[in-house]
Amino acid sequence: MMKTAVLVGAFASMAMAEAVWSGDAPSGAVNSGGYWFKYDDNAETKDGGPGASTSTFPAGSTESDVIGPWVTEKGGLIDVDFTINASTYKYPFAGIGFNWAADDPNIAVPQTFKNFCVEYSLGTEIGVNIEIKNDPSVDGNNAYAVKLKPQATMAKTCYAVATFAQETGWGTKIPLDTAMAKSQGMKFKAQIKSVQTKTTTVNLKIKSIETDAVAGAIASRSVIGEGLKLSQMGRSLSINGLGKATAAVELINMQGQVVAHDVLSAGKVMNLSRVSNGIYIVRAQSGKVNFSKRITLQ
Repeated sequence: MMKTAVLVGAFASMAMAEAVWSGDAPSGAVNSGGYWFKYDDNAETKDGGPGASTSTFPAGSTESDVIGPWVTEKGGLIDVDFTINASTYKYPFAGIGFNWAADDPNIAVPQTFKNFCVEYSLGTEIGVNIEIKNDPSVDGNNAYAVKLKPQATMAKTCYAVATFAQETGWGTKIPLDTAMAKSQGMKFKAQIKSVQTKTTTVNLKIKSIETDAVAGAIASRSVIGEGLKLSQMGRSLSINGLGKATAAVELINMQGQVVAHDVLSAGKVMNLSRVSNGIYIVRAQSGKVNFSKRITLQ
């Protein structure tokens, strides 16, 4: 019997789910090629800032800002404590998130999914939101968001994008379609909207993230920075714009295994004719450019 995910705010879409991230993959990569990051109120200068909130991970976690998140050695989980410490800041917050694209974390990658599904557990001490990450010039830092339902045990819960909303009375009011069209990524944000005189901590564990459809714009992006461009022709890969430089290239499957590698120079092609059909991450480094991008072989 097929299990149906719980849906908050709307009826679940019947579209086939597509994985965005899974802790089962040893590489911990976001499938779109983007990377995870953490953020907090320590740099705020207004409203009584800076704050003193933190996002911390248990000993034994691997921490990376490239394509991998903070994944525990055991269980394949993102295991994060959001701690709001005493300070004079009026709106203390701490969070983690990921960008859709690795080549430029601030570039918009339009999204078309209707449901955002997270397999997670969450305590009740501090409210945590899922937010659509936009440039502040788009929403005035008033992101479209939905509150995560606290749940003591690991379970997959789906949140309809139609239930995401901006707060009233501040920021820049924009249509939801605009937020999705200019999306740079997604965030998990813990926040208390008052000055704190005590320490409060909530734990969030994430096992997997999926949507009912990841926009094709993710898979089709090809500009990778500093004039370089990844080109895929069937089962051949090349990098345009290298000049006299070279690029070390790896092809990684969804289990985190390197299935092919090569060093490309101008005009050289990486032959993938012996690689099985499927979705892969291309990871490459050339000089200061270190990028990853999802491709499909069929």
